[in-house]
Amino acid sequence: MTDEHDTTTETPELDEPYVDDDQEHADRPTVEQMPSDAAGLRDLILSLDDAAEAPIYIAEWKVWLKVKSMTGLERARVLAKLQDRKGKVKQEALYPEIVAAGVYHPTTDERVFRREDAKALNGKLAGVLERLAIKIMKVSGLDDDAEDDAEGN
Repeated sequence: MTDEHDTTTETPELDEPYVDDDQEHADRPTVEQMPSDAAGLRDLILSLDDAAEAPIYIAEWKVWLKVKSMTGLERARVLAKLQDRKGKVKQEALYPEIVAAGVYHPTTDERVFRREDAKALNGKLAGVLERLAIKIMKVSGLDDDAEDDAEGN
């Protein structure tokens, strides 16, 4: 008897490869075109520039900004700043910390805010902070479930 609530997934067979995105890529290599050993694959992955970015216009501030994806280290730093000593998420820090980490000047590529600006950012319009933070999470590859987890839902 199968459980209708069973959410386990089967590992795909090798002849049915799992693709970790929903987009078609004309330049996607075949398995046979990949490096033939783990060291070569490691070197390939670590040499790739996988950062993403997107321009965004903030009408309320009358400015163009660039949002960039966070690295794993930046995400870990943001998450560390979001927890108090008891391990509870500091909701008031969530969006300002993400915005400070991911907003850049659209032409110079300089980070607009410093980490210590997070408290000052909390004085800005909540909707703007939310839009920016969500856009940064999206370009960082964090899906809606990750956003819900970050918000404590």
